[in-house]
Amino acid sequence: IAYPQVTYADQLIKARSTSFAEVALAGYWIKENSNPQDKVITASTLQNMYYSERNTYPFSDNRTTRDDPNAFIPYLDKINPRYVVISVYESGFTPQWAYTFPQEHSDLLTPVQGYVNGQQQPLLVIYSYNNFKDSTSLTVKPSASN
Repeated sequence: IAYPQVTYADQLIKARSTSFAEVALAGYWIKENSNPQDKVITASTLQNMYYSERNTYPFSDNRTTRDDPNAFIPYLDKINPRYVVISVYESGFTPQWAYTFPQEHSDLLTPVQGYVNGQQQPLLVIYSYNNFKDSTSLTVKPSASN
């Protein structure tokens, strides 16, 4: 009697084992295409930190601005992420406006990598932040010694 349940559970576990594969792939891509001090904004904060080994931030730093797309622009300037990741995963943590923000603000975000399903529907897109200020390019001049 238990055999059908075990078989079903095994199939379900195997099917779900790759359900967030694109999040892992995106993290690896970010790791290969960024510097260790670079930052990322995404709803999959913990997963991205694990796979990319980069500091990762949510779409908002507080609940009052989470649903306000206009608050995201100064937040981008504050965080200064190299990348912003938008995906179908973690929809409960992704504000609705985030899905249309890149098209409405193409001056701020440029798609650089994407992952699609079998029907060619986007599952996850990595955008570069066009106003990113690379801290590694700053030149520090030695101070004059007295």
